[in-house]
Amino acid sequence: QPLGMRTGQALLGAIENAVTGMAFAQMWRHYDVPCALAANGSDSKLPDYQCASEKAMNLVSQCLAGPSLFLTGGSIYDELTWSPVVLLMDAEMIEMAGRVLAGMQVTDETLAVDLIRQVGPIPGFYLDKQHTREWWAKEQFVPRLADRQSHAEWEAAGSRSMLDRASEQLQEILASHEPAALPADRCQALDEILAEAEASYRQQGAM
Repeated sequence: QPLGMRTGQALLGAIENAVTGMAFAQMWRHYDVPCALAANGSDSKLPDYQCASEKAMNLVSQCLAGPSLFLTGGSIYDELTWSPVVLLMDAEMIEMAGRVLAGMQVTDETLAVDLIRQVGPIPGFYLDKQHTREWWAKEQFVPRLADRQSHAEWEAAGSRSMLDRASEQLQEILASHEPAALPADRCQALDEILAEAEASYRQQGAM
């Protein structure tokens, strides 16, 4: 954990955390040992630009190093504050990191050289082509919260920030979400696990 040279205080969102995490991931991969990294860290006390940028830099950098498991989502000021609104925004950030890890496919199908020759580079129009319809959804991440409207459209829609949209989405989820019930066999299996654990603790005198 890097320390601030002005105060000696632990720096939660420092980019050096990412550098250290990358080194850990590479070391554990070298020894074929699973490892988990975290990108909860931010020194910001608010869900602001600093909070997002520090978490995003840590997330993407460490993901590229290839850990077995990554922990993040919903935190502000490291793990001292948690927010379901921030969790929704972080979920989108995690999806973008996943798109980075997916990389770019370079095959005869994705290059579509025959289609380029058919349509032509200028003034070629590809949006109405079957190949485009099939591949854009595979290649392009479409956010639910980040704004991609024109400025005029954004103003007409109420000039809302991403935080505003995430807050609205949270209220929609809370009002409409109905969690699916576990199948009976899984409920029974959980009951058996809990009963076994209870019996073990009682035997040890811990209950």
